Amino acid sequence: GGSIRAPASFCGLIGLRTTHGRISLDGAMKLASSFDTFGWFADDIETYETVGKLLLGRDLHQHPLNRPLSIRWLDAFVMGPAEAAQYARMKALAAAVIGQPVETEYAFASFPDELYWCFRRLQAFEAWREHGPWISAGGRLSPGVEERFAFGRTIDAKTAAAEAARRLAFRAELGALLGNNGFLVLPTVPGAAPLAASTPEQFQTYRERALHLLCLSGLSGFPQITLPIGSVDGAPFGLSLLGPSGSDVALIRLGRKILDAARKV
Repeated sequence: GGSIRAPASFCGLIGLRTTHGRISLDGAMKLASSFDTFGWFADDIETYETVGKLLLGRDLHQHPLNRPLSIRWLDAFVMGPAEAAQYARMKALAAAVIGQPVETEYAFASFPDELYWCFRRLQAFEAWREHGPWISAGGRLSPGVEERFAFGRTIDAKTAAAEAARRLAFRAELGALLGNNGFLVLPTVPGAAPLAASTPEQFQTYRERALHLLCLSGLSGFPQITLPIGSVDGAPFGLSLLGPSGSDVALIRLGRKILDAARKV
């Protein structure tokens, strides 16, 4: 759901959501198996790339990523004028390195809200299946987390099957859009981290906007890297690149080029 990308963006770090299944999760506690994946943080690309070589091994993606794309409705999830201006600056900085992204109104068969709910329902269904017995036996959770698990309890198998079919269709559509050499340029989250003094309603609004952006990688299983090249009011704000399945190493290499250019600005 963004457990690497969102905090990386908030904290000015590099974070990659790896291709689903690319790194073994043997011995890790499951949450939602069809979404669970591995990621790591670093504040410099040299360290990030070194760890990537250790964990990912050789590059499985044999095609150069040289066709940047952006989708207007994804960009529209950025939250305000200051955030929009900073996002435009980040895109321009990246474009000087990777080429100008081709902007499109690309519409998937499912609307953004449908993809958001597809992610929410499937992840919650799997999480309840995994941890519901422990919770039902008296396992204690914080109120917000308990609420999300309780939502999972309401998802029946028929609903989950329908959402799984939606997910497969979306994965095929995104795969066809990217092909072997395409990648999406998008905001990692809607802006800088929400203020600690935000109301519960403000936190929820931010979280829902963020998940509309973050759910694409989770639903498809494709890798996404966030790069710390922006800020809003002094707080970090990341730019993301989302590539085809298996393009993890290629995304790190692209990230290095962008971050090297950002250092010189």
